Amino acid sequence: MDEFYIRNVGAGFLGNSPIWWQKGGSGYTQWLDDAKRFSNEEADGVIQSCLGTHQFEKWPCKKVDDAAKLTVDIQDLS
Repeated sequence: MDEFYIRNVGAGFLGNSPIWWQKGGSGYTQWLDDAKRFSNEEADGVIQSCLGTHQFEKWPCKKVDDAAKLTVDIQDLS
């Protein structure tokens, strides 16, 4: 089964990271570990239900996961 992340086009980015729909419906996240995965039907339902108020787009999890990189923020190093 294909899975999808949903991105709020209007929410933009955090730095260079896209903002994804967060697990639990509590907002958005740039972290893939915190991003909710949707079936194709679920993603289409969310997108359709929000037409006129928000613009969402779905991205295949495999495509996004394959492009993901592990990074370190210099502020976290002492």
